[in-house]
Amino acid sequence: MPPKILAFSFGDGDDILRAGDSAQVQCRVYQGDTPVKITWTFHGEENPHNKQTGFEIIKIGEKSSILMIDSLSSENSGNYTVSHLHLLLPLNLLLYKGL
Repeated sequence: MPPKILAFSFGDGDDILRAGDSAQVQCRVYQGDTPVKITWTFHGEENPHNKQTGFEIIKIGEKSSILMIDSLSSENSGNYTVSHLHLLLPLNLLLYKGL
């Protein structure tokens, strides 16, 4: 059975994320065959986690993954994509400067 993934975002449409805020988004496959491999990309770079960018990716069980950013900066603005086999789900994070 193909995977079904819950809708996700960095926040509601009314939420404004600013530099210094923290952000997290969870990708959860709620239905479908296992094994499940969830991959995050940021501007085409797979699994963009390291100490310099502040990204952390946490796998929770077999069907869930969380992308966390402890302190947002302008370097975190951009296009994120979650993929599971042939399924690609785009997600954008835009930081407002000077607010």
